[in-house]
Amino acid sequence: MTQALGCAPCENIAYSAHGRPLATHFGLRCMLLAIFFCAHVGLAVQPAVAQTEAGPLRVVTKPFVPLVFREGDRWRGFSIELWEEIARRIGVTYEWIEVTTVSEQLEAVETGRADVAIAGISITKEREQRIDFSYPYFNSGLQIMISAQVANPDVFRIISGIISPVFLQALIGLGLLMLMAAHLIWLVERSRNPEFPRGYWRGLGESLWWAATTVAAGFGDKSPRSPLGRLISIIWMFASVILIANFTAVITTTLTVEGLTGTINSPNDLLGKRVVTLAGSTGARYLTHARIPAFAVTKVDEAFALIAGGQADAMVYDIMPRTKVGA
Repeated sequence: MTQALGCAPCENIAYSAHGRPLATHFGLRCMLLAIFFCAHVGLAVQPAVAQTEAGPLRVVTKPFVPLVFREGDRWRGFSIELWEEIARRIGVTYEWIEVTTVSEQLEAVETGRADVAIAGISITKEREQRIDFSYPYFNSGLQIMISAQVANPDVFRIISGIISPVFLQALIGLGLLMLMAAHLIWLVERSRNPEFPRGYWRGLGESLWWAATTVAAGFGDKSPRSPLGRLISIIWMFASVILIANFTAVITTTLTVEGLTGTINSPNDLLGKRVVTLAGSTGARYLTHARIPAFAVTKVDEAFALIAGGQADAMVYDIMPRTKVGA
């Protein structure tokens, strides 16, 4: 699996986990063929003259399964077949130059060591200032890949669920309702019930204890004495049943979703995780721009090995066309 060729900014970008698309948040339009003629501006118009003067075109490529790959001694793949058809129609001969990274492809064309580059090259604003690209024929982008075997231990999954925004919102809401009920019962009972002291802080503390035990057990160890206090207590007991049911549902849902989808579902989840990407790729530039720490490798297979071995939590890289990565 290798990087896509040529990328230009577009409106969405797709993420996947387990090799599947996740969401669209940021985007690069990916072009899988970058054809630029440094010394052959008039090639299409006068191919015979250019061929005679400059010799065979030097075409630099790199493996990019399934678009560019080796089958024995021959290059295969959609991009290879596309270039062969282009060369046939304009009537030129060519020779292949193999490199290992997109950066080497760009450098080869920019310095004149090659005339054409084809494989997976992302079109970016900076690259367009250096070289010329053909029209893109494949829309791609960036994706987040994680291991299909990721399974957090129960204790960590529970902790992750507890500190989730949904759980914290439910907890804060329950706390505010308890505080409101505690104030009501204290205001009503403080004048005639010694179990609810007249002092604000002591009285509020005892009232909060009453509210908490009523929520947890259905009744408290303190008993309101006034008719209004008892009415408030009855309302609070019925409300507690609803609150506990809702609170339990929130916890259960959060932990279930956590178990099904994992902890990395968007670029925001990458913070604090061990992220790997390909050096010099558009993924590496995106992570730098987003200020997400990551370490880079030189080959895609190295990143896959780190993910599969548990040494990295996620990989940010170009979307691969119809390529499934096993854990």
